[in-house]
Amino acid sequence: MAKRKKRRQQEAQAAPEPEAQQPAPAPAPATSGKPGLLKNFLLPPAAEESAAWKHLWTWLGIAFALRAGVALGGDFLLHPDEIMQYLEPAHKAVFGYGISYWEYYYGARSFLIPGFVAAFLWLCKITGLDHPGFYVYAIKLVFCALSLLIPWACYHIGRRLFNEDGGRLALILTALWPYLIVFAHKPFTEFTAAPVFFAAFALACRPAAERAHGAIAIGLLLALTAALRMQYLPTAGLLWLALALARPWRWTLLSAGAGLAMLVLVGLYEALTWSYPYQSYHVNFLANQFIAENRPAEPLSFFIERLPITTGLLFPAAIYMAFKNWRACALLLVLLLGTLLLHNIQIHKELRFIFIIHALFLLLIAAGLAHLLNNLKQPALRLALPGAYAGVFAVIICFNIYDDSWLHTANSRERGETLYLTDTSNLYRTYLKLHDDPGLRGVAHVDDAYFNTPGYYFLHRPVPFYDGGTFIQALQQEPTQDLQALVSHVVTQQLISQPGFTRQPADGDYLVYVSDADRPIWQLKDLNPYLTNPSMHQAFVLRGITELPMPAAFPQLVLDGQ
Repeated sequence: MAKRKKRRQQEAQAAPEPEAQQPAPAPAPATSGKPGLLKNFLLPPAAEESAAWKHLWTWLGIAFALRAGVALGGDFLLHPDEIMQYLEPAHKAVFGYGISYWEYYYGARSFLIPGFVAAFLWLCKITGLDHPGFYVYAIKLVFCALSLLIPWACYHIGRRLFNEDGGRLALILTALWPYLIVFAHKPFTEFTAAPVFFAAFALACRPAAERAHGAIAIGLLLALTAALRMQYLPTAGLLWLALALARPWRWTLLSAGAGLAMLVLVGLYEALTWSYPYQSYHVNFLANQFIAENRPAEPLSFFIERLPITTGLLFPAAIYMAFKNWRACALLLVLLLGTLLLHNIQIHKELRFIFIIHALFLLLIAAGLAHLLNNLKQPALRLALPGAYAGVFAVIICFNIYDDSWLHTANSRERGETLYLTDTSNLYRTYLKLHDDPGLRGVAHVDDAYFNTPGYYFLHRPVPFYDGGTFIQALQQEPTQDLQALVSHVVTQQLISQPGFTRQPADGDYLVYVSDADRPIWQLKDLNPYLTNPSMHQAFVLRGITELPMPAAFPQLVLDGQ
């Protein structure tokens, strides 16, 4: 017994001690065999992910509150396309009347965004909530909610590419950044494609992206980004390439298949809304070529001149980070510079076209600031100081303490208004009041072209609606030349003395004159005029863009009740 016990003790002493429990090693990146520069561009699979910051949803709530505050507190147009290319077509699709510009005659606009808006308008219609004072602002809030994908995504991208501090600071900066706030509720393709793109980017930074459903989701989202904004196809393609080259072929096939499926669905949707698959993309490309030949080009320095302001003069932090850790920054730099260079080739340049680089820049800025402030004794200051700076910058821009209108000005006669929260124009309030006026039978907005009016989207009454040019045409068609025979209300910024019309009290620049007569007026036979011009139409016919006949210059007038 004693001998066996002694032998067991000797065997135990000879056996190796058990190793301390260690976390499972991270899988080797799929890029290990790639050349150095290419390897830095690629985004290998994430091995693991720690719990999200406990204040993530708090900051997303702050981001939504700020965006909603601007959306509800200020009516301004960055560009008239907001109404006439997206909201007005949606209104026409649901309620049966609306103004259609040439893009919707030739089929040069995708109906993806108007269709999205139309779905909400239809819900408002069937629930009896189809008052413009409700749906105008409800739809703004829908786009504000969609925009939250950008700060949510930048948190996950920042912590994946850099560290937790970089992710948290990216979240705070994108939540507070003024240009992500003031344009969040706008339905432009740039502003809707950007959240979709960053959602795909953030998903790719998480372990779930390596599963089949992750590959499919990324393929769908990147293809949708390109479908929403055709000019973002190269950016979406670069991100997909950085992912696909770092992953197994099965992931690549799944993701590519999902993207192809999305493009097929978009083609089918185009065939339903227009005449053939991808019509709007084809016609839009040809139309842009024609228009580019007939407008002055913005200078090559257009974007470079504006980026210092749009980055809040913090771009040196991005440059510092790019030199300090260029390997971690490589993918962001390729996406940012690729987007900037490709858009610089275009003749027509506007700052909104490169909206996607705001968040790309802020990711680099956040990482740079986090590194520079790393030695602060109080860790909370690493987030508080940049956050305070972003908050002050937001106040300066949102309340127009600094007039940034020059940033958005381009070679176009279409008027934009970037008076975000200090807009004294009463134009939109005026149209909401007109909607509620029981005596409204026709409106002449005599100072502006249709593209600078709130349109039927705000008016929301099936009555004759004229801009200055079409009103003159209507007077020429009406034999008596009697203003009261055409409209009951005139909207203008000028003081006029018109017999039979009384000026109403006004709370801003736009005045309303109301007819004293209660009599039948001449109606538009068709409340859906298509607006183009003969020279453009002839150019489109000669270039093979269209075979449609020239639409009528102005709809026929008929006497009310006939």
